[in-house]
Amino acid sequence: VMLGEALISPYLPISPSDVVMLGEALDGADGGDGPMAKLRAALPAYEAAAAPEAEAVARIAQVGFPYQYPITRERSPLQKAGWFANFLLRTFVLSKLLPRLFSPAAIVLVQRPQLSYAQVWRTAQRTTRRLQGLGLAAALAAAWPWLRRLALPLPPLPLLLLPLAAL
Repeated sequence: VMLGEALISPYLPISPSDVVMLGEALDGADGGDGPMAKLRAALPAYEAAAAPEAEAVARIAQVGFPYQYPITRERSPLQKAGWFANFLLRTFVLSKLLPRLFSPAAIVLVQRPQLSYAQVWRTAQRTTRRLQGLGLAAALAAAWPWLRRLALPLPPLPLLLLPLAAL
């Protein structure tokens, strides 16, 4: 039944990989006193195997395309515009110009069947960290002349930016 639902139902949050994970957990479980005992013994292993994907799906749903759900409310009028600007920048500019450094938005990555949800989330987070690093570098570069006028003992700007290269 689980496999059939995974293959035909677009509404149930189950996939063929869930069926495989449950099957592997059942294969590794002690038979005990019957099928229910085996199922109870298998569930912790299934839960451990499925948890990273479930967490990734939940996180992607929050940031991937949050405005598809009516419960999403913007905190400010600019929030939705900011999300779309981020989507366009990632998907149509940065991932095209520098594909080894920047990935498209998570909602685009989800459509790539070779990627698991956990891989999509990690890839999107890596791009987010790089964008944050670029923002920090831009802010530091913009503030550099002002900071130098304060006569603080600062190293040259390129030395300050070295930690950002690791992003």
